[in-house]
Amino acid sequence: MPVVRRDWGGDRARRNSVFDRLSLVGMKALLARQKIQKFVGALHGHNASKGVFITTSKFSDEADRYAKGINLKIVLVDGQKLAQLMIDHGVGVSTSEIYEIKKIDSDYFIEE
Repeated sequence: MPVVRRDWGGDRARRNSVFDRLSLVGMKALLARQKIQKFVGALHGHNASKGVFITTSKFSDEADRYAKGINLKIVLVDGQKLAQLMIDHGVGVSTSEIYEIKKIDSDYFIEE
Protein backbone atom coordinates (compact mmCIF):
# COMPACT_ATOMS: atom_id res chain seq x y z
CA MET A 1 0.00 0.00 0.00
CA PRO A 2 1.93 3.09 -1.18
CA VAL A 3 1.52 6.12 1.06
CA VAL A 4 2.04 9.60 -0.33
CA ARG A 5 2.40 11.21 3.09
CA ARG A 6 1.55 10.15 6.64
CA ASP A 7 0.72 13.13 8.78
CA TRP A 8 -2.57 11.99 10.38
CA GLY A 9 -4.94 14.43 8.78
CA GLY A 10 -2.88 14.96 5.66
CA ASP A 11 -3.01 13.14 2.38
CA ARG A 12 -2.97 9.38 2.02
CA ALA A 13 -3.14 7.27 -1.10
CA ARG A 14 -3.79 3.57 -1.37
CA ARG A 15 -4.02 1.22 -4.28
CA ASN A 16 -7.06 -0.96 -4.68
CA SER A 17 -6.04 -3.61 -7.20
CA VAL A 18 -9.61 -4.76 -7.80
CA PHE A 19 -10.71 -1.38 -9.14
CA ASP A 20 -7.25 -0.15 -10.25
CA ARG A 21 -7.82 3.08 -8.42
CA LEU A 22 -6.03 5.23 -5.90
CA SER A 23 -7.91 6.96 -3.11
CA LEU A 24 -6.72 10.18 -1.53
CA VAL A 25 -8.08 11.86 1.56
CA GLY A 26 -7.42 15.58 1.39
CA MET A 27 -6.79 18.19 4.05
CA LYS A 28 -9.36 20.61 5.47
CA ALA A 29 -8.61 23.62 3.20
CA LEU A 30 -9.66 24.70 -0.29
CA LEU A 31 -7.75 22.35 -2.56
CA ALA A 32 -5.91 23.91 -5.49
CA ARG A 33 -5.03 22.44 -8.87
CA GLN A 34 -1.52 21.57 -7.64
CA LYS A 35 -2.94 18.96 -5.25
CA ILE A 36 -4.78 17.28 -8.11
CA GLN A 37 -1.64 17.42 -10.27
CA LYS A 38 0.32 15.72 -7.49
CA PHE A 39 -2.40 13.08 -7.23
CA VAL A 40 -2.30 12.50 -10.99
CA GLY A 41 1.46 12.05 -10.70
CA ALA A 42 0.88 9.38 -8.04
CA LEU A 43 -1.63 7.67 -10.33
CA HIS A 44 0.88 7.64 -13.17
CA GLY A 45 3.55 6.31 -10.81
CA HIS A 46 1.35 3.29 -10.05
CA ASN A 47 0.11 2.82 -13.64
CA ALA A 48 -3.47 3.52 -12.53
CA SER A 49 -5.96 4.61 -15.18
CA LYS A 50 -8.46 6.23 -12.83
CA GLY A 51 -8.64 7.73 -9.37
CA VAL A 52 -10.93 9.15 -6.73
CA PHE A 53 -9.84 12.20 -4.74
CA ILE A 54 -11.88 12.66 -1.56
CA THR A 55 -11.69 15.68 0.72
CA THR A 56 -13.79 17.02 3.58
CA SER A 57 -13.20 20.49 2.11
CA LYS A 58 -13.84 21.94 -1.36
CA PHE A 59 -11.96 21.93 -4.65
CA SER A 60 -11.04 25.19 -6.37
CA ASP A 61 -12.64 25.83 -9.77
CA GLU A 62 -9.18 25.51 -11.32
CA ALA A 63 -8.70 22.07 -9.71
CA ASP A 64 -12.10 20.96 -10.99
CA ARG A 65 -11.35 22.14 -14.55
CA TYR A 66 -7.95 20.44 -14.47
CA ALA A 67 -9.43 17.09 -13.36
CA LYS A 68 -12.02 17.24 -16.15
CA GLY A 69 -9.45 18.16 -18.80
CA ILE A 70 -6.93 15.32 -18.44
CA ASN A 71 -6.80 11.87 -20.04
CA LEU A 72 -7.28 9.98 -16.76
CA LYS A 73 -10.69 9.39 -15.21
CA ILE A 74 -10.57 11.42 -11.97
CA VAL A 75 -13.60 11.68 -9.69
CA LEU A 76 -13.53 14.58 -7.22
CA VAL A 77 -15.59 14.14 -4.05
CA ASP A 78 -15.79 17.23 -1.84
CA GLY A 79 -17.14 17.43 1.69
CA GLN A 80 -20.71 18.15 0.63
CA LYS A 81 -20.78 15.27 -1.86
CA LEU A 82 -19.11 12.99 0.70
CA ALA A 83 -21.77 13.83 3.29
CA GLN A 84 -24.54 13.13 0.76
CA LEU A 85 -22.97 9.79 -0.18
CA MET A 86 -22.74 8.88 3.51
CA ILE A 87 -26.43 9.73 3.99
CA ASP A 88 -27.50 7.91 0.82
CA HIS A 89 -25.64 4.73 1.78
CA GLY A 90 -26.15 4.85 5.56
CA VAL A 91 -22.43 5.09 6.36
CA GLY A 92 -21.55 6.83 9.62
CA VAL A 93 -25.05 8.26 10.04
CA SER A 94 -28.16 7.33 11.97
CA THR A 95 -31.83 8.28 11.63
CA SER A 96 -33.00 10.66 14.32
CA GLU A 97 -36.57 11.34 13.17
CA ILE A 98 -38.91 10.17 10.42
CA TYR A 99 -41.76 12.37 9.19
CA GLU A 100 -44.94 11.17 7.52
CA ILE A 101 -46.26 13.55 4.88
CA LYS A 102 -49.88 13.19 3.79
CA LYS A 103 -51.48 14.48 0.62
CA ILE A 104 -55.11 14.80 -0.36
CA ASP A 105 -56.49 11.98 -2.48
CA SER A 106 -58.66 13.91 -4.98
CA ASP A 107 -60.16 10.69 -6.36
CA TYR A 108 -61.79 10.05 -2.98
CA PHE A 109 -64.02 13.11 -3.41
CA ILE A 110 -65.11 12.46 -7.01
CA GLU A 111 -68.66 11.13 -7.24
CA GLU A 112 -69.42 8.50 -9.84
